[in-house]
Amino acid sequence: MTNNEQRRSNPQNRANSSRPANRSTASRSTASRRTSGRSGASSGRNPNRSVAGGNPSRSTARRRKRPRRKMARLLRSGPVRIVFVLIAAVILILLAVNIYKGFLCKGSYTIEAGTSFDISDFLKKENPDAYFTKKSDTVDTSVPGNYTLRIKNGIFTHKCKLRVVDTTAPQGTANNLQVVLGKEYSAEDFVTDIVDVTPVTVTFAKTPDFSQEGSQNVELILQDTSKNKTTLTATMNVVKDTQAPVITGVRDLTHSIGSGISYKTGVTVTDDLDPDVELEIDTSAVDLNTEGSYDVIYSATDDSGNSTSVTVKVTVITSTHTEEEVLELANNVLSEIINDSMSDYDKASAIYDWVRGHITYSNSSSEAWTDAAYEGLVLGRGDCGAFVNASRALLTAAGIKNMTISKIPSDTTHAWNLVDVGDGWYHFDTTPRAPHNERFFMWTDAQLMEYSNAYGLTHNYDKSQYPKIN
Repeated sequence: MTNNEQRRSNPQNRANSSRPANRSTASRSTASRRTSGRSGASSGRNPNRSVAGGNPSRSTARRRKRPRRKMARLLRSGPVRIVFVLIAAVILILLAVNIYKGFLCKGSYTIEAGTSFDISDFLKKENPDAYFTKKSDTVDTSVPGNYTLRIKNGIFTHKCKLRVVDTTAPQGTANNLQVVLGKEYSAEDFVTDIVDVTPVTVTFAKTPDFSQEGSQNVELILQDTSKNKTTLTATMNVVKDTQAPVITGVRDLTHSIGSGISYKTGVTVTDDLDPDVELEIDTSAVDLNTEGSYDVIYSATDDSGNSTSVTVKVTVITSTHTEEEVLELANNVLSEIINDSMSDYDKASAIYDWVRGHITYSNSSSEAWTDAAYEGLVLGRGDCGAFVNASRALLTAAGIKNMTISKIPSDTTHAWNLVDVGDGWYHFDTTPRAPHNERFFMWTDAQLMEYSNAYGLTHNYDKSQYPKIN
């Protein structure tokens, strides 16, 4: 038997000899199929067809997952992870700060216009170290609106809102008026004592009829800048004006050449319906540098055309001593008896006592007021003219308002001073009167008239020629 015959006849040998050849053939077959698949794709086969089942989306999904994988790898890196942790920490800290500030500070506070506020009004709990910063708005509580305030409280600065609101209506007093026929008046004329934080306008609800005589009601509307309103009612009586103005305080005057003269001192003009009537003085006929007697005319005319006038005499005389000289003498006296810390009342009292203590009564004085004042200030003697004119010089030099008043002529004459230290006119008579020797200092008119009536009308005077005396 040949060798070939032996291999064919031995089954075990046949099996062993065929195994390697089968593995090699299988490998070649698999490689051939792979090559065939690739060559098939390149030789015109549809590239979207999948050998494993034909699903084209798996390849696209793989490509889309690649950036996410990159981001995941980036987030897992150390530096980036630290940055994200820091950002998160900052956000948490800011949230915590805002929450903490919210527990300390109120968001806003509302007040009524014209009232006050305090820093504690904005804090939920007391903090003596809290204060408003310079960046806060300047608040005017009389002006409604919203204001931003910044409060420093420890390490925190709180931003708060102050709301100033005006919900209060204005108040006022309605006044009943008697008005002139044909003359129109404003609504403000009927209202006084207006009270409100903001400016107030006053208007008529309906314009009254000023051309109709008689009484009628007038409705007035008060409105502030916040549109708050109040309605008042007044009574208006329309009358025809036939009364002329009244001039008081005019009198004959004596003027020394070289001295000053005041035509208006103590002169007033009033009218029953015209509160703004003006006084006019005509001195065109007067020559103050030439001795003689001249007319001065006082006149006034009201809105309705009613007029009045009064004529007085101005007597111009020659004097030995000038007004400048006399006032200088008066200032020398004042430097010894008064000082700047004294009130006008105290100064007037010191002047009164000095005149009483330094001038002796005699039966004559010069006609010119400056000469009579000189006699009283320097010579220390004279009748009532020396007393009244020495007082006049001292009061004038001290800046105290004064004027001379005279008794109604009778078998005797007398003159004294009127003084106003800021609260109206009072009697000021430095001439001693034996045996009573009263101190006629700042006497009211009632006091002086009681004395005058008791002792023979010593101080009876024409009230129409002088201003109202207290």
